[in-house]
Amino acid sequence: GFVTGGSGEITLDSSGLKYGTSSVSGFGLFGIFGIEFDRIEGLVGLRYDNVKFSGFSSKNSLQVDSPNESYPISGIQLIFGVGYSF
Repeated sequence: GFVTGGSGEITLDSSGLKYGTSSVSGFGLFGIFGIEFDRIEGLVGLRYDNVKFSGFSSKNSLQVDSPNESYPISGIQLIFGVGYSF
């Protein structure tokens, strides 16, 4: 899947200034494998997400500068499941 929209906000710890963006890009991939033993089914899968926020602008009325950095976020999730066929 692909990111088609969204927004993000950061607050700098050092100054407490807030910045926001609606420039978000990224994607997600996942796969699931299942196998059945008699009437019991086992599932295992993996999901990978990668999102990047960029183009931040100040949300403070007196602050005009903005960070030129982009902030990527990525993560992996393991998926497990058990089923019963009846």
